[in-house]
Amino acid sequence: MRWWAIAFGALLLQEPPEDRAKREERIARLVEWLADPDPEVRAMGEKDLPAFGKSALPAVERKLEEKGALFLARMLRDLDRGRGEGWVDEKAIRADAADPALKELAKLDKGIADKYVQARYREALAYAQAKNYQKGLDLSSALLVLEPRSTASDAVRRLKRYCDTMITQTTLVEAKIFQEKICYAAAEPVDLTLRLRNLFRSALQIEYEKPGGGGPAKGVVVVEIEVRSTDWEGHSRSFFKHQELGIDGEIPLASGAQWERRFRLEVADELDDRLHVREVVVNAWTQPAKIETEGKTVTRRLQFEPGRVKLVPPQYSKNLENPLEALAAAMERGTVHDVFVATQLLPEDQKDAGADLLIRWLARAESEKGRIAAANLLASLTGQKFGTDARAWADWQRNREKKPTK
Repeated sequence: MRWWAIAFGALLLQEPPEDRAKREERIARLVEWLADPDPEVRAMGEKDLPAFGKSALPAVERKLEEKGALFLARMLRDLDRGRGEGWVDEKAIRADAADPALKELAKLDKGIADKYVQARYREALAYAQAKNYQKGLDLSSALLVLEPRSTASDAVRRLKRYCDTMITQTTLVEAKIFQEKICYAAAEPVDLTLRLRNLFRSALQIEYEKPGGGGPAKGVVVVEIEVRSTDWEGHSRSFFKHQELGIDGEIPLASGAQWERRFRLEVADELDDRLHVREVVVNAWTQPAKIETEGKTVTRRLQFEPGRVKLVPPQYSKNLENPLEALAAAMERGTVHDVFVATQLLPEDQKDAGADLLIRWLARAESEKGRIAAANLLASLTGQKFGTDARAWADWQRNREKKPTK
């Protein structure tokens, strides 16, 4: 027996069975991620698995053996120990240096490749905006292979991820997070719903891997949470965490049918801010082992359309009854902070009216400090930047009202 197995066995004698089972289940899940075809899922497994050290080796070897690759892995390790790069003599180097084609390439502007990637990125973006997601995906994938380190690579990577997600969301399985409302009082529980809906022309079945030790398959949804609070001057704080939700190992869906899983958001203590509204963005994804439909197997990561909620401090909860009236009252007798909180609670259909109130507030401000505060609040509410010029803000709002609605 290997020495690490002996040491690991001794450690297990001191570990409670419940903790051991949870740890082994976590290791098994990370190994599954490490063997996943999605590079982002593999990266998560690669990041987290090393924390378990040598205790993860049995699970890794089981996965290799399951895929018929354990012998190859051992052979690769043995070959790598004695691997040499081979001898390259000076004659070969001189021949390369004298190659006319390589000489011409050396004279080219290094930015040409970047410009090419940027131009083709715009083309891929146009495909995506026209809802031709497959062409957008194909072109962005090719650009990442050709020039993975171009200045536009992050944008290309995001576009590729978007197109890939939208192909799934519009042709196979629509995945969304639903919420009952946008704003919640700080102490109020936030219950959200994960929903999967079959968009395909026939029935499909979503299946997850069975655990290494046997037993029924278990699915998991990873919920990624960002909690952020911002003050009226634009300073912000953020906190990130994640939850893991256990789900059914097999989810059958008839064409047009849907599956739901309700869960409670765990953000009670993160940025427990008694002054500011906490904005919470909830992303979620799951990686089935396969999706079976019409006798064919599809491997797709399911990315849920995010949920967004706001947690309101107790003293501002009453603003939720009528946010627009609360904004007008704050302007009359409240602080700049009170006005800012009121603007954050405006629903979409009241934001134009809120902007009108703020523009009038800016126009009658008597001090430069007051004008700057009003301008900051307008910028936060509308996303526009016209500084402290009340007339420019009024012109912008008037022009918006003249534009026909689509």
